[in-house]
Amino acid sequence: MEKDKKPGSESGDVEYLPSRQTFLLRFSDATQPQAGIFHGRVEHIDTGKTTRFDSFPEVIEFAGEILEEESHDKRTNG
Repeated sequence: MEKDKKPGSESGDVEYLPSRQTFLLRFSDATQPQAGIFHGRVEHIDTGKTTRFDSFPEVIEFAGEILEEESHDKRTNG
């Protein structure tokens, strides 16, 4: 696994990942990855918004909503 580096660093081929787009996933004991069963909670670190999930597509949906809000705010606020 390669560490992320900021643009202009010695290895500029790795995209910088902004912390405002960071999410924390916490999986419950009911999660069974081999069976494709995922339960837990996801948190957007920058805003503290959280939601529980019962499938991985719900995680993607939540992240998409947060990132869309952020993109909208960026367009309207400058």
